[in-house]
Amino acid sequence: GGGFFGPDAFKCECGCGLDVVQELKNKMEQVVAITGDFVITSGARCEYQNNIDGGVSDSLHLTGQACDGYVPGGSVDQLYNAARSVGLGTIRYYTDGFVHSQTYPADIIWN
Repeated sequence: GGGFFGPDAFKCECGCGLDVVQELKNKMEQVVAITGDFVITSGARCEYQNNIDGGVSDSLHLTGQACDGYVPGGSVDQLYNAARSVGLGTIRYYTDGFVHSQTYPADIIWN
């Protein structure tokens, strides 16, 4: 209970019920405490949803270990720094203005 995100915030869009792992939820709550806001553009994705969204076949979204999003009015770097500070791996998408955050270590600039 409580926190910034509702119980279904990170669940797969298709309605299958797949959700992200608790570790990611906890760390994203810490990110919000730093940034003040966060909009989820993609959370957990089943294989069906991952294919629709154009995700890679080994995506950590499939196992609920990743989410994508942005901070309204914030920068990619602001979100990146917050995610890194709480121990999340990241992929920065400057052109599209979002950050992929994941439970496994990563520090990648995609575009």
